[in-house]
Amino acid sequence: MANFRPVVFNIGGEKYGVYIGDVRGIERMQEISRIPNSSRHIKGIINLRGDVIPVFSIRSKFGLEEIEPTLETRLIIVQSGDFLLALEVDSVEEIQNVDVEMVHDAPIIIKNQETEYVKKVVSVNGKLIIVIDPINVLLPSEREAIKDLLQDSETEEE
Repeated sequence: MANFRPVVFNIGGEKYGVYIGDVRGIERMQEISRIPNSSRHIKGIINLRGDVIPVFSIRSKFGLEEIEPTLETRLIIVQSGDFLLALEVDSVEEIQNVDVEMVHDAPIIIKNQETEYVKKVVSVNGKLIIVIDPINVLLPSEREAIKDLLQDSETEEE
């Protein structure tokens, strides 16, 4: 029997997930260098073992109020197309092993340009977990802003 393995995390009391194949690491919160005038969902950048990685606020993306990081706050490092992206989440719960029969495509009724990041819906113990796509979590304008930001940070290092 085949399994689907999402990393399950919490945002505002709700459960979400990201496919483990897209995850490059899970890190404790660290100091973020703020970037003035960046995309509203970009909190800044971190230097993680020599890589400059933008930090993306899932709370902001979902229209939730920003909160101060806690000891439970985590950064899920994902591959988002051609760059790494740190998704700031309230906490990481676990890596689930889900029977593929419990994995469903996102209902068409919730799909629009603002929710293209909803990839799958997983049913676990009677609860739904929304699995997000780390590529589509960014709007095209946000993706371009991040590419510019990363290019600027590379230029400054030279």
